[in-house]
Amino acid sequence: MPIRNTILIADDDPITRDMLTAMLADEHYGLIFAAGGLETMTKVGDLMPDVILLDVIMPDMDGFEVCRRLKADARLQNIPVIMVSVLKGKEDMIQGFDAGADDFLSKPVNATELRARIRSMLRIKKRYDELKNTLNFRESLENRIFHDLREVLYPLLGYSDILMKKAEPPDDMKHIRNLSHAAFRLDNSLSDLLTATRIYAEGPVITRSDTDMNLLISEIRLCHEDAVREKHITLILDLPENSRKIFLDANLFQSVMDHLLLNAVRASPEGGMVVVQASYPDNQPRIRIRISDEGNYPDDFFDRFILVGSKKDIPEIESGLAFCKTAARAMGGQISAERGTPGGAVFTVEISD
Repeated sequence: MPIRNTILIADDDPITRDMLTAMLADEHYGLIFAAGGLETMTKVGDLMPDVILLDVIMPDMDGFEVCRRLKADARLQNIPVIMVSVLKGKEDMIQGFDAGADDFLSKPVNATELRARIRSMLRIKKRYDELKNTLNFRESLENRIFHDLREVLYPLLGYSDILMKKAEPPDDMKHIRNLSHAAFRLDNSLSDLLTATRIYAEGPVITRSDTDMNLLISEIRLCHEDAVREKHITLILDLPENSRKIFLDANLFQSVMDHLLLNAVRASPEGGMVVVQASYPDNQPRIRIRISDEGNYPDDFFDRFILVGSKKDIPEIESGLAFCKTAARAMGGQISAERGTPGGAVFTVEISD
């Protein structure tokens, strides 16, 4: 037997409640009733109806305020609300929509229109629920994939560390170090992908702490020594003589810088140069990563970079750069990219303290 949809009728007038009940008698809905604003809030939270018919004039809290509170609650905001009222003019309708109402019915209510609008709201909610279930399934699947990949990665990291301690010939050490570095990079990429997914789905969760910027940037450099050495790249750190502690999310900021530096090394030609220049004006970190002049970027790269993270994402842009822009925005900052002089590229990261 199919589950019945539930409709909450919120109106302090018993005659109106009886009339709406009679109009919906043949629809086989489960009906719930509330006679005031506070009672409406309680019953919506406890019973989670599929549609709410909400009167405007009620004791203790009017319908506009009830609607505003429902739409401000992440758990309840997607329940369709149909405001039911004697309209005094367009101002009432505008006020209702501003409060978050999904539809409007004027009194006296037409039975045919009432049933049609409820069916329309139920169709919308059904599609939303299906989408939500799909997204929940995708999130569960993503978490499972991350978990399974890490189950494979952790032994690789552990055994490569053991082998490095026992390796003797230089070539063996080099191969094991490359294996360890690749596994470490993949583990970091998985962490960044999971972080970006959560930022998109739930909003940013930032954990700030006092961070020594010079020390942090120096540690990031160490992670790329093998790649720099392999391409014979000159990596220069231009840091202020006096470091400064900045209040930011060190892990997220390190991930951003790590991606940008890796991108710089990859883009630079054999024997090229990468410069990391840092300054902290007004106690805000300003980090510049400069790609060597010989760096090869497509003519439209810098225009496309602007679109990363917007609804017009360009799929050809490296996903790591998209993560960087997302993470920087989550920390209240921004990343810009411009062509270097005479060539290459300059990425500038600015994060507010």
